[in-house]
Amino acid sequence: MLPLNHFAVVVHPTEVGALRADNIAVAKKDIPGGMRLLWNGSDILVTRSVPRGSSFAILPIPKGHSIIALGVHVGFAARHIPAGGLLDAGGLGNVLHEIDRPDKVPYGSRARPTEYRPEWMARTYLGFPRQVTHQGKLGAGTQNLVVLLNTVKCSQVATQNLAFRARQQLLPKFPHVTDVVAITQEYGCGMPVGPAKQELARILTRVMNHPNVGAVYLLGLGCEHLCPIPGLEGSVIPYFEETVLDFARRVRTDHLQRYCSELEAVEKIVQGPLQESFEFANQFSRQPVPIASLTLGLKCGGSDRFSGVSANPALGVAVDRLISGGGAAIITETPEFEGYMHVMAERARDPSLGQWLMNLIPRFDKLSSQYPIPERGRQTVAPGNYAGGLLNIFMKSAGAASKAGSTCVEGGLEYADWIYDHDRRGLWVLDGPSYDQISTPALGLSGCQMVVFTTGRGTPIGSALGQVIKVGSTAEVGLDQHVDFSAQAVLDGEPIEKVGGALLEKILAIASGKEPTALEVWNRRLLEAGLPYAHHEFMPWKRWGDN
Repeated sequence: MLPLNHFAVVVHPTEVGALRADNIAVAKKDIPGGMRLLWNGSDILVTRSVPRGSSFAILPIPKGHSIIALGVHVGFAARHIPAGGLLDAGGLGNVLHEIDRPDKVPYGSRARPTEYRPEWMARTYLGFPRQVTHQGKLGAGTQNLVVLLNTVKCSQVATQNLAFRARQQLLPKFPHVTDVVAITQEYGCGMPVGPAKQELARILTRVMNHPNVGAVYLLGLGCEHLCPIPGLEGSVIPYFEETVLDFARRVRTDHLQRYCSELEAVEKIVQGPLQESFEFANQFSRQPVPIASLTLGLKCGGSDRFSGVSANPALGVAVDRLISGGGAAIITETPEFEGYMHVMAERARDPSLGQWLMNLIPRFDKLSSQYPIPERGRQTVAPGNYAGGLLNIFMKSAGAASKAGSTCVEGGLEYADWIYDHDRRGLWVLDGPSYDQISTPALGLSGCQMVVFTTGRGTPIGSALGQVIKVGSTAEVGLDQHVDFSAQAVLDGEPIEKVGGALLEKILAIASGKEPTALEVWNRRLLEAGLPYAHHEFMPWKRWGDN
């Protein structure tokens, strides 16, 4: 008989605060049927083979009783599951959740004030100091980007070509500019003129004010609703002059209709006014800044059962340490709090925030009702997640939320709200969708300089607004050459605190420009191979109707 922890992981063997003791474990390796494992003095017979990454019971679970994973209810037993029994979709009833009375959630009951630690308050990284609000609040970029921004679909290709040409001809001349990036979107013309135009303009303002952005070249067509021509009726320039920091010096505007051809526009802009943008951005250089200036975005995608026991909790440790040094973190993906939001509400700093958090999922359900999602579809997971051992959204949510560490939730952000408009740092929750291509840049639009992206299945996705650091849940993640840090050591028995500490050191090294991300290395290789596109993804969350 061998100890269970040689073959499996149990995250919460006993109750922890408001969390409950797990009654299932996740297999670290294939466990053959008939094997006996020792757990808490008990002999567990594995009744049938348990594949690596699958879950099995460590206590008898009677039919109708709760299945507990990562400290929370993830479903009801559809049949009696003996200790050692494999948990599969047939044994998991997941339609109902025990948290169906938001008014019964003890908001703020688990909140505790942030414990600021001198050793972390004294830590620094090498960043680009930057004003982040009109009131003079300072932040610090981890990059110093020249951003090419389009105002309308019609100038999208020209904006992308400008970035391509500028990377060849201008970037090598300016050592303090870390990259030139085209951040493009497909709207600006065929859209309602009222709230839709205002929201798109606000999104572009967030891009221009981002702490990673040193200078901006704004390119339009000339006749769109989001018109970039000063003095023209309906021009968006007065709004940008009011909302964009240091607009007159940092931002240059242009439109294609004043040129004879798109090619002429690209060549003349690169040879002339775009050089001025590079010159302005090149004035900034890296300086030691406190880690209190750093805001991390927390994101996961292509998850598996190991994500919740290795990569995500290791990131949670790193987040706790960053916050103890005065820094901040933002976690998003509202649908992935299904079945776990009550725990976040219990960590809320006050009852009103707890109520706001509990309202997010029903509000998101209402928003999603306009899309063709099957009945109870919100409780399903993607095929890759299912193949990775996540049998329902509750199991995925419990693992995803562990990225947020253990500190209290300081506040909530609506989409494209600016964290620097608030006085408090610490952990924040951003309302937004789970789609990687929308939620990753959404974290940047709220002020995150970097996104830490945990994955059990692998992904190449990046972000135009900052580095994306990939953290693999095991050593066998797909696209492993795109992974910056593996949490495999947790599965090998390394203490989670040690692995999380090593992850934070990796984050700070990348923030300081001492190490590139794996994605930055591959972006260069893609371009060197003659491929036209790098991973600078950006997709706004479109919440308006088409005209």
